[in-house]
Amino acid sequence: SMVVRFQAELDKADRAVLALRLLHDMPLADVAAALGISYEAAKKRAQRGLQRLRERRAGSDVEQ
Repeated sequence: SMVVRFQAELDKADRAVLALRLLHDMPLADVAAALGISYEAAKKRAQRGLQRLRERRAGSDVEQ
C-alpha cells in the first residue's frame, strides 16, 4: 500500500512508533514503554512521522 511504501522512507525511530501506534493500534503510553522512551518522545516521533507521511502524500498527489 502507499502508506507502507511511504513509511519505509521514514526515520527508523519514527517508523517504529508509527508501526506500533497505527498498525498494532497501541496506545501511545504503551508504545513509549515498548520502545523504552518517554511518552513525550513517542508523541513527538508520532507527530513528526505523520507530518512527513502527509507531506509525502501531498507530493504524490501532485505527481499523479
